Parts: sequence; structure tokens; C-alpha cells
Amino acid sequence: MVAHVLRLRFDLFIGALRGDSRHVARVVFGFVVVVAAVLGVFLGAARLRDTDSATAGAVTVIVGSALVVGFFAAALIGGFNDQLDPRRFEVFGTSSRATAGAVLLASVISVPVVAAIAIGVALTMLWTSQGASEPLTVLAVVLGVITSVLAARVGLALPALVLRERRSRELSGLLLIGVLVVVVPVAVFFVSLEWNGEVPPALSEVVAVLALTPVGAAWAIPAASLSHSVIVPSVIAVATVVALAVLWFWLVHVLLT
Repeated sequence: MVAHVLRLRFDLFIGALRGDSRHVARVVFGFVVVVAAVLGVFLGAARLRDTDSATAGAVTVIVGSALVVGFFAAALIGGFNDQLDPRRFEVFGTSSRATAGAVLLASVISVPVVAAIAIGVALTMLWTSQGASEPLTVLAVVLGVITSVLAARVGLALPALVLRERRSRELSGLLLIGVLVVVVPVAVFFVSLEWNGEVPPALSEVVAVLALTPVGAAWAIPAASLSHSVIVPSVIAVATVVALAVLWFWLVHVLLT
């Protein structure tokens, strides 16, 4: 089943480029935007190689946390038609556990996940140049990407428990506007802070809190490895992955029954 689902997912991935000219133009435009964003992260990471570890750590935790929250929020309120809805694979007659595992593995074949992996590579190069432990940095990126994928799957599955057929795109749009109303002013506030070559105290407090939360713990591991305080963020990051995985498998079981 896993091989069949992966093959279907790859066909859907390639099939996104088929359709009328307007559909293809939208897909290509979205792809270009994602590539530009990833290149921007690589350039930003290259510039941070000459900064102190505190600044690099603050940027890494904020970017990583935003990545995880973005995956979850986009899946939860984006109004997407989930091509990998577990209920579509009921015809295979396999267990809910096998279906959940196959769908989760197939979820890796997507542009957002590939972009997240590319961002992880950029951050790995940054922290290697900072002198952080390479194995711990790779572990942090792996945990961060897995957390993002699981967050997206959970975000897609939760509304399906309430809206069995398809969610309301109008309601999703209103929720998305609400999120933007909150997020944009906060982002403008942090961008307007005067850095003056060091992390602002207000931002340091935010980073310290994010480093102890499920969304930012994995991304705090590289900086923590330099100060030999890696145990706490590592435990939180691993526990987050385990908890999200358990939640995902449970949600699939509920959806299929």
C-alpha cells in the first residue's frame, strides 16, 4: 500500500502542472514565489555566518517557529482540498495505522515540505559555520521538518472531524483574515525594533519562550549545543513529534471509523 500511495502522490505532484493555462500559470507563479523565499533564506543565512550565535539563534528560532505555525495554520484554515485525505484510501481495506503511515510518508512529496527541507539545509550550513555540533544540528532540522509535516496533517484532519465532506471556504477566508490582523502588526513591531548589533531584550524574551514550546524547541537545539544546554529543547522537540504522531494516528483511526 505504501508504494502505491507514494506512486499516486508523485503522479498528483506532477499532475499539478496539467490543466488550462490559467491553472498552470498559478502553479508556476506559486512555485517561483516558494523558490524566491527559499533563496532569500539562503542569502539571509549566509549573511548571519559572521554574526554572533545569539543573533543567529534568535533568527533561527523565529523562522523555525513561524514555519511550524504556518504549516499548521495554512492546513487548518486554508480551505484546501486534501488530496491525501485518509478516507480516500478506505478501498484498500488496510488498517488505520497502515493508512496513517502511508499518508504521512506520502506527505513529504510536496513543494512546501521540500522548501522546508531546503530551509533546514540553509540553517544547517549556518550553524556548522558557527561551530555548533553537526549531528545535533541535523537532528534539529529533521525534528523541525517532521514537526511541520505532522502539524500540517493534524491541521487538515481536525476540521474533517466536524465537516465530513468539505470545509467552508468562506469561513476559512474569514479565519485567515483574522490571523493576518493579529500576525501582521506583531511582525511589523519586531521588524521595527532597533537591533544595533545585538538582539533586543524584548526579542530575546520571546525567543527564550519559543525555545521551550513545541513550535520552537527543535530549532533552538543548534544554539543550545554551543552552551551545553541541549537536553531541555531536545526532550521537548522529541516529545512534540511523538505527541503529534500519536494524535495523527488517532485522528486517522477516528476518520476511518
